[in-house]
Amino acid sequence: LAFAVTLSVVAQFDHSHFVVLYFLPVIAGAFRLPPLQLGGLLLLICSATFLEVFLEASRGRTVAALEYYENTIVCLSYITVAIIVKQIVDQVEERERALELSMQELKSTQSKLLEEERLAAVGRLAAGLAHEIRNPIALIAGHLSMHQERVAKDLATLLSTEISRLETLTTDFLSYARSTPPHKEQSELRPTLEYVAALVRPHAERANVALSVEVKQDIAFAFDSHQIQQALLNLVLNAIQASRSNSVVNLCARALGNDVEIEVENSGEVISDGQLKQLFEPFSSTKTGGTGLGLAISRSIARAHGGDLRLRKNTNNMVSFVVTLPLSKD
Repeated sequence: LAFAVTLSVVAQFDHSHFVVLYFLPVIAGAFRLPPLQLGGLLLLICSATFLEVFLEASRGRTVAALEYYENTIVCLSYITVAIIVKQIVDQVEERERALELSMQELKSTQSKLLEEERLAAVGRLAAGLAHEIRNPIALIAGHLSMHQERVAKDLATLLSTEISRLETLTTDFLSYARSTPPHKEQSELRPTLEYVAALVRPHAERANVALSVEVKQDIAFAFDSHQIQQALLNLVLNAIQASRSNSVVNLCARALGNDVEIEVENSGEVISDGQLKQLFEPFSSTKTGGTGLGLAISRSIARAHGGDLRLRKNTNNMVSFVVTLPLSKD
């Protein structure tokens, strides 16, 4: 810009054509500057364009009105070029942002596919393992119940406890590994929540924990009631086990836009950062004796319905998980 101004001023021609050099800073500014600063640059360049005419008038030469008109046309040309270049730059930047977003989504999708492939392989292995373990467990349990009087009482109790634990483990293995597609039917959500509450209420009473069920409004949509019962059963049992004595576990549902939110709240301790990193990973448990498959199974069910499971609150005296499901009719 300074170079163009200098040439225009020192030129002794009646009509200096060095003002064409002003297009260079105009184009560069349109590429680099935000709109407000670009406007300031155009004002400066237009002022410099008319400066040449004023200097010629100061030299004693008569300046015709046509020259002011010509300089005005030149300034309008600067502005037009700046607008066109700025629009082109904005379009290019918008496409770059869209491309970058698409690349990020592609990477995320690729990561999910790799994770799902890995988990599918683990699931197939788990299914085979669970099947092989389950049969001998059933045989041991049957013989133990038949001959329990002949076995020492303590040993019988120990064997029964361990068999029960292994049965739970293999059942969870199979539930996670099979992950059958949901059989959706148009149903009311309230009976499902009340059924889950009825199942876990004895566990809650033994733990001295109250259970509250709240459905904000009548909600009916297409879902697999058996799978949703299983997902919520895992969450509510976890909430009861994590709750302090004389506390309340809340199971509530509400419709929000095109989704349904089912939230399970408890007054347990905060989940540590180390546990958060592997919270939904298979075989990762936050409690002693857990199989580490409950949350993974619940999230798998939610995602199979087109929704998700996430941790919403994680503070002292307030931990909550939310199952989000789409309000679809098929």
